[in-house]
Amino acid sequence: MRRAHLVWSSMTLALLAGGCNLSSRTVIAEFAGPAVMDVTGTLAGSTAIGRAEVDLNQVAVYRNTKSGLQAVSDFALLGSIKNNGLTIVRPEFYVTADSTAFTNAAFVRANGVPLWGPIDIVPGGSVALDWNKSAALVGPRGREVIARETAGDGRFTIYALGVVTGTSYNFTVQDFRAVLILETDP
Repeated sequence: MRRAHLVWSSMTLALLAGGCNLSSRTVIAEFAGPAVMDVTGTLAGSTAIGRAEVDLNQVAVYRNTKSGLQAVSDFALLGSIKNNGLTIVRPEFYVTADSTAFTNAAFVRANGVPLWGPIDIVPGGSVALDWNKSAALVGPRGREVIARETAGDGRFTIYALGVVTGTSYNFTVQDFRAVLILETDP
């Protein structure tokens, strides 16, 4: 144990003596959204959309590091999605700046920015959204909105919608969380 401590101390001193400054630290900010979001729709339009009003100011890690925020280095949506319907569902998520309360998918798509997805889920199937799977589905425009709002007031709204692949869709998002990797002052 003592040897490991000496090796770590020696490496740290060597880096600092060599002119290598530690310019940031990495923290994880996790916002827990609704425990359950039921999302349904038909060819005629959505009947229920999922909505999570995100206020990062409610997250202690964000509050404590916001003044030194340098960047959002990564972002993912975590939780699980279950297809309750009889056809393949294609869930997707949109984001809007600030707090919004849109009530139908057409209005969200017209005024929001694509954030995540879509992903195909077979009838009766479930998908667990782990970090790697979810982070890969986040689009560049959505990342820009998340980064801008995180650097700003920390408030944005995430919507869960479905793409109709048959005549309707019906899925449930459970244990929804928005997780951000933040680079801050050391």
